[in-house]
Amino acid sequence: MHCGFAKDGDSKPKNNTATSGISLIKHYIGQHMMNKNGSRTKIQVFYDGACGLCAKEINHYKKIAPPDVFEWVDIMVTPEAFEALGYKKEDGLRALHARDKNATMHIGVDAFILIWRQMKAWRVLAVIIALPIIKHIAQFLYKRFANWRFKKLGYSCAVNPKK
Repeated sequence: MHCGFAKDGDSKPKNNTATSGISLIKHYIGQHMMNKNGSRTKIQVFYDGACGLCAKEINHYKKIAPPDVFEWVDIMVTPEAFEALGYKKEDGLRALHARDKNATMHIGVDAFILIWRQMKAWRVLAVIIALPIIKHIAQFLYKRFANWRFKKLGYSCAVNPKK
């Protein structure tokens, strides 16, 4: 299968296989982030912690984020959490993914918009980037950058970094 780039806003998993271990992770992910009413309490952010730029940006967001809003998941450390949702690790390494409180996956620019809307200092940028023409341009540029970064870091479809 070709190492495709997930479309921004695509909420359909790319991988439907589940093992018993993944089933346990799915159960854990589903349970620990629910409140008493059964609704999700945190936004899950899936990022590539092996990418210096990505890790630096996420660490900045961690410092300024309101408490108890996000669960930050480095998919280089815990790929199972991402794969348990039916996605491939390489898709998560290629683009930022964020799963909202309604369990909808936001990819690329849409993930950034979701994150920025939760942070007081970044809300204006979220509104601007979400404007249709600007969002279209941002998605194009992000996709180009993400593909370049993916290749530069030496990832392949098998997600084997260069040695």
